[in-house]
Amino acid sequence: FTTNMAIGSRGDGTTSEVFFGAIDELAIYNRPLAGSEIAAIANAGTAGKCKPLASAVPDDQVLWLAGDGDSKDSTGNGNNGTLGSTTAFTVGKVGQGLQFDGNANSQITVPDSPSLRPSTSVTVDAWINPSSVASGFQGALFKGNTGSAGGQPYSLFVNGSGGTRNIVVRVGNESTFEALGSVGSIPVNVYSHVAFTYDGTTIRIYINGVLDSSGASSIGPLAQADTNPLRIGGLGSSFAYTGGVDEIGVYNRALSAVEIQSISNAGIAGKYKVQSTVPTNIAAWYPGDGNPNDLQAANNATLLGGATYGGGKVGQAFSLNGTSSYVQAPSTAANDPTGAANGASMEAWVYFNQRPSDAGHQMYIMSKTGVDPLSGLEIRVDTDNFIKYVWRGGIISFTTVSVQVGVWYHVVATFSTATAGPTAGTKLYVNGVLLGGGNDFNPRTPSGAPLDIGHSSVLGGNRFFSGLIDEPAIYDRTLTPEEINSLFNAGNGGKYKGASNPTVATKGNAGDVSISFANLTSSGDIHQVPISLAGLPALPAGSTPTGLAYDISTTATYTGLATQCFNLPSLTTAQFSNIGVLHLESGVWIDRGTAKNTATRTLCAQTTTFSPFVISQVLAPTAAAVMVGGRTVFANGRGISGVRVTLTDAQGNIRTAVSSSFGYYRFEDVPSGETYIVSALAKRFVFADPTRVVTVDDAIENLDFVASP
Repeated sequence: FTTNMAIGSRGDGTTSEVFFGAIDELAIYNRPLAGSEIAAIANAGTAGKCKPLASAVPDDQVLWLAGDGDSKDSTGNGNNGTLGSTTAFTVGKVGQGLQFDGNANSQITVPDSPSLRPSTSVTVDAWINPSSVASGFQGALFKGNTGSAGGQPYSLFVNGSGGTRNIVVRVGNESTFEALGSVGSIPVNVYSHVAFTYDGTTIRIYINGVLDSSGASSIGPLAQADTNPLRIGGLGSSFAYTGGVDEIGVYNRALSAVEIQSISNAGIAGKYKVQSTVPTNIAAWYPGDGNPNDLQAANNATLLGGATYGGGKVGQAFSLNGTSSYVQAPSTAANDPTGAANGASMEAWVYFNQRPSDAGHQMYIMSKTGVDPLSGLEIRVDTDNFIKYVWRGGIISFTTVSVQVGVWYHVVATFSTATAGPTAGTKLYVNGVLLGGGNDFNPRTPSGAPLDIGHSSVLGGNRFFSGLIDEPAIYDRTLTPEEINSLFNAGNGGKYKGASNPTVATKGNAGDVSISFANLTSSGDIHQVPISLAGLPALPAGSTPTGLAYDISTTATYTGLATQCFNLPSLTTAQFSNIGVLHLESGVWIDRGTAKNTATRTLCAQTTTFSPFVISQVLAPTAAAVMVGGRTVFANGRGISGVRVTLTDAQGNIRTAVSSSFGYYRFEDVPSGETYIVSALAKRFVFADPTRVVTVDDAIENLDFVASP
């Protein structure tokens, strides 16, 4: 049959056999499904079939410009770009993307850094959407000088020639370069995933996850002497690019074909920083999610000297003023590891509001050091702004990383009695990278001192930290480089925070949320993951996100309502005045907030399902009431009577109107300042756009629904 396929009616246009109701998750397969497969789909219920999943970020990424409203580097390496004066943001492949207008003023410049100069191998990947490439080269990404030869470590161009648009890659050293072009052509006004790898001997080009072309190279090492910035969108007046670029990634190794295909296959889901599993032998863990509790051993800490909470790397964090505030937990054998048996480790995310050099004093991140120098165990930053690790009085320090304000750093210190191997002795890691280590292989003496976060109460004096400390943890074993890399790459996902549910009525905390179920049929785990709003539908007009957004899931089974209560001491009284909990339901954000306590900074919501939640200030409805109306008509403008039109507000309340003999309908006394869903439904007709989401600021008189022919 050659008739069209239709959902809700016959494909041949017959209007007498249309469906009245809802249809969801329709799919066609080119094979017979097994009975077990069909049962699995039915049993999944509201979970549905698995949608395309984001790809895990491959290791060794040194630059990641996601383009989600800024040109910041999401890897944590600090390779932030500078936007051109006419750089624009547009709907990208993954959330927002970068838009270039073909002029030098729209290009992005990323300052040179050692991490952007891989020596032996490199990978560049991006989603690109050229608007036009009539002829010549357009530089999507360029690391090198302005000459056509030499000093050009790696570059990616779109080349228009003879009606095709192929990808051209250049890799080079100080004297020359080699180029390779793709065989396949990429379209205009469509996003394509492009990538190239260079492993020191071969250049490979991939288009949409598939190897397109490869060529042997004699270049050898790349141009390490090149200190020119990395440029995106062109090279000044040369190679200016017109179109969109999204999710730009640079890696200091050649990715495998499987890794590149995974990124391409993820599509709009993009790359994500996965949550790290909690390493074994964690002895103390203080997430700072609105309380000073120890998530591991219940050895809860105390806020001292005015310590509070702020927006952290992973949910909320401890906010310290640099003059008097810190967090302190009692000493236990668990948080005072000697390292004799399995080693020891300290870990935290830190963010400086002030550098020690400007404050004029040391800033302690974590300390277990006691009066005895041989009990030394601490991470601090001295007035030279370099991170120090102290073990048994010995100071491990490297000048590779000079801390800056406004940047998150992941810091890990480890110890092992092993005298050989990757974890031998003392090691210091920053942002997943080993800075180096020392040759002390001896266990420390237990100090019996409290665990101080943001200060050293034993040493005294002004050693207070100025900024945010998040997810501090102590382990009574040596973390491996792979585990440290996983913890860093988890980013704002952090370590897995889950809790079993031993009772029918309530649920323990997971992060800064606690859950209770009205009707729980079987216990399970709750999982809270901080997420970005990139790629999610825009929030309702007037909403101001607080920076706290979560995906919450559970393995428990239940019916009816679930109540989520968020503990949010990082928010101010002013923020709490109009605070709400936005829940994504069928693509629409609905404020499900039911109760809030400003004194305790607790905000609760009720939903029947879990999915993304955003803590946001919401636009309070005004007292004014207006009219919302329009017509239900045919394409020729003739009215259709008897059409049922519904108006649903953010709280789920539904009002109904029926169109008149001339097709008119209207809702009176509609509060303005709110967002509504308006839908039209009729047994005899199919409307081209039957559901609208509208924000009502004034009267609406022309919200028409047109029936399809």
